[in-house]
Amino acid sequence: MLQALLHGKLSREQENMEDILTSNVFGLLSYLPPAKGLLPFLAKAETLEGEKPLARLAAPGITEHVQMAEEDVRFWPWLEDETCDPCEPDLLLTIRSPGIPVMVLIEAKYRSGKSSEADEADVEVTDQLGRQWDHLWPRAKKEKAQPLLLFVTAHAAMPRAAIRKSIGEYDDKRGPAIRRPMIAWLSWCWLPSLFEKQALRSLKDLAALARRLGFEMFEGFPRFWPIGKMPWQFDVGDVVMDGPVAPTTRFTWPNSGACNPWRFA
Repeated sequence: MLQALLHGKLSREQENMEDILTSNVFGLLSYLPPAKGLLPFLAKAETLEGEKPLARLAAPGITEHVQMAEEDVRFWPWLEDETCDPCEPDLLLTIRSPGIPVMVLIEAKYRSGKSSEADEADVEVTDQLGRQWDHLWPRAKKEKAQPLLLFVTAHAAMPRAAIRKSIGEYDDKRGPAIRRPMIAWLSWCWLPSLFEKQALRSLKDLAALARRLGFEMFEGFPRFWPIGKMPWQFDVGDVVMDGPVAPTTRFTWPNSGACNPWRFA
């Protein structure tokens, strides 16, 4: 499926399906050692407060000890509980490393927003991320793991308003106690800069796919080369507008061959 996407063999409707994107990206990363792909990607996740809760897992001295068994990676698990409505997140990961394990629930988006939003008229939590937190928190507590809800989108900047609404509704209806949602945001746009220079072909293909889909972070302007000296002229004259003569300022560059001629007036 990854090669079909890379070579444009899927329909536009299929390319826009976030489940296919999730399967290609996280499916491929799940087959590689965590230190090679998954951990560097997850390390980019950031909270509203600017913290990066998974960055320590990609740090030297820690990343080599991260363990993830096959049962620690669950795609589209159906989560049920008597106290809340069922849900089906995209991915549920358990990352085991020195210290407390981390249980990460991933909700991935491409061209769509949350499937359900906060509803003040309803006494239950209706926001998609809030409902997922209702399932994640007790599961993580049972496994003595740290819970983290990861919101993955195609934005180049954090969708702060959407995350604040999720946390706000949960606080209003559940109370901002120890169950307050821990939500971090991650962008597909990090994939090219992370993986296009890696030795593994699979990671290079992943970066190429991301660029093909338009996932790119702003990485600064290209280098400007000096163009040498150019003659210029500054003068003040008169110009006739609708009525009296008004002064005007002209600032001109002739065509030096290095750039197109232009004039400020």
